[in-house]
Amino acid sequence: MTGNGMQLVPRRTVVAMTGGTAAAALSGCLGGGDSDEEREGDGESPTSESAVLELWDGIEEIRLETGIAVWIGVDPEPIAGEENPTLVCVDGREYAITWENADGFLHNVELRDENDEVVDEYATDATATEGETRTLTFEATEELHEYVCEPHEPTMRGPIEIVDAG
Repeated sequence: MTGNGMQLVPRRTVVAMTGGTAAAALSGCLGGGDSDEEREGDGESPTSESAVLELWDGIEEIRLETGIAVWIGVDPEPIAGEENPTLVCVDGREYAITWENADGFLHNVELRDENDEVVDEYATDATATEGETRTLTFEATEELHEYVCEPHEPTMRGPIEIVDAG
C-alpha cells in the first residue's frame, strides 16, 4: 500500500529468476540502486511493489533513444542509461513512448503481446534520420508484453510490466 492508498498488484512475471539474482536484476531495471544503509529501517526493499509505484507514479511519457542494437533509457530516472529497460505501466493509464534516432540506422517501435504480435496497431513509422523522434501513445493493458524495434528484433527488445494500482 502506498501513501496515497494505491496498491500495486503485479499482473505478470516478466523474467523468472530466483533469490538474490531476481532482486539484483529488478533493482537494476527499476533504478533501485540504494545502498543497504539507505534502506535500513524502512521495512521495504527497493523491489517492493510500493517502491516500484513510487518510482513510476505520475509518469506519463517514457523517453528512449536508439543505440544501434539496443534501446537506451533516457527518462524517467528509473531507466536512465539502462539498455532495453523494463517499462512499468499502470493498467488502464495512457502513456507516450518518445524515442530518438541517435545512430542514423533504421528503427521503429512496436508494442507486442506474449505471442510476439503487435497489439492494437501500436507501432511508429520507421526512420533512419539521426536526431528524428517518434512518439507512440497507448493505453496500458495486460496484453502488452514487450516493446520491439522491428528491424532489430533480436536485440532491441525490452519488457513491459503492467501493474494494478487499485
